[in-house]
Amino acid sequence: MKNIYKPRAAIIAEIKRLTADTKHFTLRFYNSRDRENFNFDFGQFILLSVFGFGEIPLGITSAPEQKKNFEITVRQAGTVTRGLFKLKLGDKIGIRGPFGRGIKINDLRFKNIALIAGGIGLAPLRSIIQYVSWHRKDFGRTSLIYGARNKYELLYADEYKTWEKSIDIYPTVDEDIGNWTGQVGVVTDICDKESLKCEEAAAIVCGPPVMYKFVVEKLLALGFASQDIYLLLERQMKCGVGKCQHCVCDGKYVCQDGPVFTYEEAKEIKGLI
Repeated sequence: MKNIYKPRAAIIAEIKRLTADTKHFTLRFYNSRDRENFNFDFGQFILLSVFGFGEIPLGITSAPEQKKNFEITVRQAGTVTRGLFKLKLGDKIGIRGPFGRGIKINDLRFKNIALIAGGIGLAPLRSIIQYVSWHRKDFGRTSLIYGARNKYELLYADEYKTWEKSIDIYPTVDEDIGNWTGQVGVVTDICDKESLKCEEAAAIVCGPPVMYKFVVEKLLALGFASQDIYLLLERQMKCGVGKCQHCVCDGKYVCQDGPVFTYEEAKEIKGLI
């Protein structure tokens, strides 16, 4: 019987700095059976242990079919992330999960897809971008609208040229601090029928809490159906198994009933967004 409380050992296979406070880690399970059995849906999350520091929930940033390794993106924000940032290639960490309810790939197949992210919220959407890029004929038009504070805070900037072969990318920044030729403003400024194909479409949103209300209002106005707007709420995760009660919202356990909710579901849960 699988023990959901026991971490599985993994090593750090690659580390890449993305911004001043954000790193991207490629991880590999020690045990080949653990690698083969690590299956997940888009939007599910893991619990990562840094031994001697603690455990944190993190979204997965690589596509599910990438079996040899899997990837995470981490912004330094507390004790555990400080411990993680001290580790080097080959160091060991622990992995539990995946946990929660994600998005099934068949719910997106052959649809137009709108990906809308703010800040570190792009991290879990990267797995969808990878999958669409590898299976382009299975999807309609896919657009990414992504906002960050400034050009130095844009995640995965060196991957955009590759992504542009498969999806349309619309980056925007809150402030132009020099040598920026793109859009300046919030993501809702460029959510329109030129950047998004709204018919037979699904929208997936992930970002800071303040973003959800305004993005959802814009998507509904553009014609997206409530049941086709997916909200990733992984920021509310704690233990992952419904024991600590920290993620309970109006009787729902975000770690088990989510972290992905359709807006049709979310609008009935008080305080969720």
